[in-house]
Amino acid sequence: MVVSLAWLDNSPAVPELPSSFAAQSPDAGLQAAIETALAGREGSYSVVVHNLADGRAASLNADKVYYAASLYKLEVLLEAYRQRDGGQLDFGSLLTLEKKYVDLDLKTLDSLEIIENDMVTVQDAVRAMTIVSDTPTAALLQDTVNAGRIDDTLASLGLGSTESANRDLPTTARDMARLLTAIAAGEGGVNAGSRLEMLSLLEQEGYRAGVVAGVPSDTVVAHKTGSYSDATHDVALVWGPKGPYVIAVLTDRSYDWDAIREVSRAVWDYFAAQP
Repeated sequence: MVVSLAWLDNSPAVPELPSSFAAQSPDAGLQAAIETALAGREGSYSVVVHNLADGRAASLNADKVYYAASLYKLEVLLEAYRQRDGGQLDFGSLLTLEKKYVDLDLKTLDSLEIIENDMVTVQDAVRAMTIVSDTPTAALLQDTVNAGRIDDTLASLGLGSTESANRDLPTTARDMARLLTAIAAGEGGVNAGSRLEMLSLLEQEGYRAGVVAGVPSDTVVAHKTGSYSDATHDVALVWGPKGPYVIAVLTDRSYDWDAIREVSRAVWDYFAAQP
């Protein structure tokens, strides 16, 4: 049966971004705010922050490699749109959710009312992968666009540690911040409409205990989370009090959002307090 998932997508508007992004400029106060938020915590933490409007930036353990968990879906997202805009992928074509994909279910297929051998369009698979972080549709899309081609695109953007074709799914905070910045800028061979579609989908990502929980409730945030037994991550574009900023927080903690929330709050408060 063909299942429609159009109901998932509310298509929220994407606020304006600077026409060009300011180059990163290290900010000692921002650095101190991040380090204070993480002081005394057990585990490994990596953070990258970059204010796209004025360039203020800070990082902590930016090149430490982690298991990406569902952050890899951000890689698949960009490649799907890149191939669509290059005329290589039809978002209206149907994909079949075979058993090997259903077996990867982490309890999202029930909410989508999808069962084995149902068919969805590429567009709806993108929606499910991004909005509810559905793994079966993500794996199906990854195979459809080819993980090797994803890696070629990542390399062209300067991501040095992230590999989609590697079963260990390695990544770093620096790479994830760079990837989301590229999406926000419309890099990687996507057009302006696709850039806005991707950000609109990421605004609707449903796991909101990390970066989103650390900023005021009316804040627009486009983000992707990833969590597993050895990973709790969030990479986000936040329309902040002094302009939009990218924040990536990666940890080796198990489903532990407290630190990410506190770093997010510290960064927001720092920017809000500055002239």
